[in-house]
Amino acid sequence: MTNPIITASYSLLGRIIGDLMKGASQSVATQLEILNTPEKIKSLSKKLALYEFVKTIKSPDKSSRISSFFVPPCFMDSENTMFEASRVKDFGENEHCLIEGIAGQGKSIFMRHLLIEEIKLGQRLPILIELRKLTPEKDVREIAMQFMKALGFRSHEEIFNYLLDTGFAVLLLDGYDETPEECRMKLLDDLSMFALKYENLQIVVSSRPEASIGSVSWLKKIRICRLDKPKRDAIVRKICERVTADSLIAKLNKNTSLNELVDTPLFATLLSVVYRAELRLPETVHEFYDLVFATLLYRHDDHKEGFERPRKSGLGNHMFKSVFENFCFRTSLNGQLRLSQEAATQIFSESLKKEGADPLLSDNFFTDITKITCLLVRDGTEFQFLHKSIQEYFSAGYIKRLPEDTAKEFYQKILRSPQRISQLSQSIRFLCEVDSYRAYRFFMLPGLSLAIFNDDKRWNEIPLYKWPTPLIMDIAEACNAEIFLGSSKKNENFDTLAISRSVAVATTRFLLLEEFGVNTLVISAFANLVKDMINKNLEILSNFPADGTIINCEDPINPKLITSIHVDISRPLGLIIQDNLAEVVNGAGGISDLRAKVIDMLELLERKRDSDLLDQI
Repeated sequence: MTNPIITASYSLLGRIIGDLMKGASQSVATQLEILNTPEKIKSLSKKLALYEFVKTIKSPDKSSRISSFFVPPCFMDSENTMFEASRVKDFGENEHCLIEGIAGQGKSIFMRHLLIEEIKLGQRLPILIELRKLTPEKDVREIAMQFMKALGFRSHEEIFNYLLDTGFAVLLLDGYDETPEECRMKLLDDLSMFALKYENLQIVVSSRPEASIGSVSWLKKIRICRLDKPKRDAIVRKICERVTADSLIAKLNKNTSLNELVDTPLFATLLSVVYRAELRLPETVHEFYDLVFATLLYRHDDHKEGFERPRKSGLGNHMFKSVFENFCFRTSLNGQLRLSQEAATQIFSESLKKEGADPLLSDNFFTDITKITCLLVRDGTEFQFLHKSIQEYFSAGYIKRLPEDTAKEFYQKILRSPQRISQLSQSIRFLCEVDSYRAYRFFMLPGLSLAIFNDDKRWNEIPLYKWPTPLIMDIAEACNAEIFLGSSKKNENFDTLAISRSVAVATTRFLLLEEFGVNTLVISAFANLVKDMINKNLEILSNFPADGTIINCEDPINPKLITSIHVDISRPLGLIIQDNLAEVVNGAGGISDLRAKVIDMLELLERKRDSDLLDQI
């Protein structure tokens, strides 16, 4: 039986190659002539159709068609209008789009779905680029041409330019938030150039919401909505057999707290896998992830009833989990979501030693993780986490196990590092669930106090603070003054290291505010202040670029590491504040909710103190 995607790919590629030959130069036309045969076009078609298949949590040992489990999500535009979309054209004719979604909302699968739908339409060649693969040596143009070369096209820039210029291609850029930090400025410059130069080109980018690309003015921002009940049930029915699906859906309908948790395709899928194995529902986020780990670790072979795969490492359950938590923490600090086998086994060796196990078991542990649990999955020549949230949750598990003095020191160092706040923000959210007292006491309350008062010890004053005042403007002015006062001690002889530290402190304050729900003002608002400072002192501050898009800051966890922070200066500070102040004061993550959260945290600390006193008595 003929694969309809291969048939559609054959038709699309045949037409595009024919059109390219008509408009290309003689040298390129000669190269395309080699491809313009039924056999060559069929070969290209089969390669393009492979994007229809992915490995899933349900069946990690074999590839599945996306259509076998995918349920199209709902979206919301900037005017809070909900709509459904399953093709690029549903987002607007030739409009450049940014698709924002939190962890687990299926952004990468949706981008592949868009690729398949473009093939079916037969009008444009979809070029899918995974932005995590960018390096300082390989920019977005180079990666795009690698995609075409992998299909069978010659790596020729004229072909690529012709496709973009004529509108015969659509760029699907997956995972801006996973783009290496040092590549982001160049990427945004390249994409802006593409959007300006190629009038017929359409660009679609996916990202988590906190990424700086969200303030780029030429991208139409679209948010993926949380799963509603009908879509959640549709996913469950695609994963479970009918009787199991009916049972799971019935129990979910009676469990309000779990209904709130299962609001992404990833959670719906993981819950379905867990329920098929356990026939019971977890009650908390903590139990949910632990059940996922246990289910995947003890996973039975689907084809051999009662057969459980033995662990090559020989580690018991507790030690196995401890080593994996240690590994997640180490890779999270290093920003490693993808690793070579050699790099992974080296870190496993360090984690085994740290947890008191034999470091020589690293190869066997790697085999267990990749073959039994599939928490690390192969992607080409590298391995990546099944999902970023797996790394984030089990990294939080390691932090939870730290002695109190060590945990306090750890949180204090994070508070001084904008890079670490961004890097570990989701792990800290998990810690607020599984280790709430220490997360509140050593990070959340001191962090909010630092953001408001520039002092991490005044958190008892927070409920009395007059929230409706223009909080962000106050902090912006304070940060601006702090930069000048902190770095202009010797008249015109500016200390660039002192400036970088001041920049880090001020940027941290904005990042902390964003973590507490004071929305979207973070880097882009502060960047305008930095730009003013740089422009006024350009001759003196020769170490900083004139456009203010990269700021170098020390990392307090590792002082030898100088971190480059990307900032976006596409909009003036005043406009950003004007657009967002109402949302800050009145929105879902607004000030009244924030005050209530702080009061709840203070009450928790009070209960903990009373409990400690009772224990002493």
